[in-house]
Amino acid sequence: MVSEFDWDKNIRKDYIGFSREWLARGVDLLNNTSSLFLWTNTEFIGHLKDLYVSLGFYHKATLVWHKTNPTPQVRKRNYLSAIETALWAVKNSSFFAFNFLNQNEMHNFYEGGICQGNERFKHPAQKPEWIVNKGLLVHSNTNSLILDPFLGSGTTAYCAKKLGRKCIGIEVEEKYCEIAAKRCSQSVMRLE
Repeated sequence: MVSEFDWDKNIRKDYIGFSREWLARGVDLLNNTSSLFLWTNTEFIGHLKDLYVSLGFYHKATLVWHKTNPTPQVRKRNYLSAIETALWAVKNSSFFAFNFLNQNEMHNFYEGGICQGNERFKHPAQKPEWIVNKGLLVHSNTNSLILDPFLGSGTTAYCAKKLGRKCIGIEVEEKYCEIAAKRCSQSVMRLE
């Protein structure tokens, strides 16, 4: 018997309906220069793209993260899940934040490890700080307001604070809210 996390079972039942609902509600919260950055499984790319385009967003890019240290397969009945995709869309096709770093940094292919050691919290879909930092540096500016409707362990809020951005995070699981609050209450040193 293959077990799934509870959140996986519930969301997968009607992932597209669920996504349609939160995207439709969230579109009005974003200003005209906002970007939408969605991490998703490759199987949902086309569905999500169709959804946000129907809500008036413009698709800009699909990014792939190759996890150099994917979670091992205990049962060895499938391929290692070594990639994750992100969709980038904008509300206004002419005005949006995009801070081009340098040629070597701006590939739509990210390569690096998943969270380990002190960075790892008990959340099944936690993103590493390095990838969140990169997304925030490219797609926002100092003092920008970041909305993360799936805050999880608080990586987005923690990184936003570290980079001089403001963040509103939404999380339905109380145990993850507590982890995120603890992370964000820690002081963040500014390196200059």
